[in-house]
Amino acid sequence: MGQKQNIQGADARHTSSDAVALKTHNAGAFTVGDEATEVSVDTQTLSLIFGFQPNENWNIYAGPVYQTVEGNVQLRGTAYGPYGGFLCTSIGTTDRCNKADSSLGKDHNYKGYKAQIKEDSSVGWLAGLASQIPEIALKASLTYRSEIDHKTNINEELPVTVSATASAFPITAAFYETNRSSKVTTPQSVNLDLQSGIMENTIAFAQLRWVDWSSFEIRPHQFNQLSKVLYASKNVPSNFALVAYDKDQISANLGVARKFNEQWAGTLMVGWDSGAGNPVSTLGPTDGYWSAGLDGQFSPTPQTFIQAGVKYFWLGDAKSQVASDFGTDKYIANFNDNHAIGYSLKMGYRF
Repeated sequence: MGQKQNIQGADARHTSSDAVALKTHNAGAFTVGDEATEVSVDTQTLSLIFGFQPNENWNIYAGPVYQTVEGNVQLRGTAYGPYGGFLCTSIGTTDRCNKADSSLGKDHNYKGYKAQIKEDSSVGWLAGLASQIPEIALKASLTYRSEIDHKTNINEELPVTVSATASAFPITAAFYETNRSSKVTTPQSVNLDLQSGIMENTIAFAQLRWVDWSSFEIRPHQFNQLSKVLYASKNVPSNFALVAYDKDQISANLGVARKFNEQWAGTLMVGWDSGAGNPVSTLGPTDGYWSAGLDGQFSPTPQTFIQAGVKYFWLGDAKSQVASDFGTDKYIANFNDNHAIGYSLKMGYRF
């Protein structure tokens, strides 16, 4: 039986200067006043793994997966139509975009769609099969992790009236919604891990991963209601979600790991990711990536370990589209020559 914890975080902020607009004027595409489009997501996963080893070459394992998720999204600018807040400032409708909830304060005016995804926890499961030949440090494992369903309250901000021109956007919606429950399902995945000894205390490894992103979407309640109205009024081609992907993700990591002594070990690796489609959402405008990383592991006892790592990512250039254009070839901007840094932390106990 083993236990491990993964901690992951991601943040992004887009301004008009981040993108090169195509087929449209880009001024204020992702900004309203001094505010910009922003998104942040934080997930934490804790797996408790139980294994059965019928002989020294085979291991069967399974266990529960505990996961928490939370996030924040705000849409700003002309790229997002009535969700972007520009109508309230560009055509003099500020008074019609004021708060509907007096608790927000007298001067709390609508500047664009905003959603706070409150932290939610839920449980899934994983199962797998592993084989090894100890004499040459050869190991192979195949692991499946299930979908995990979250039912979370999402606080949303929308205008009372998003346009003074009813014929353009005949929409009325509550400015601020609380205690609206929405379902978010994190996707299933399959991992294939291979390793083999290449010299004393040194192994080479490969990790392949598939994630079912094409089945994933985030559809907050009030966002979805407005999407339905836009679709019914023929302003958009489909009833769209806040975030969705049209392809699954495939990724690979190749590397070398070395044990320096009984307590310390290190890893160097390179990686590749296919992305989940292009064009992609403006909330995650990358088409896959290449990466290079470094991990270090400290084992204070033979049964316990702490592992930390950092990766540098060369993000793939992407054509970026707003949610209402999902499933089409339309895009609002190009994102080029971007980079990112990721981190990980694992803690474990071996029985």
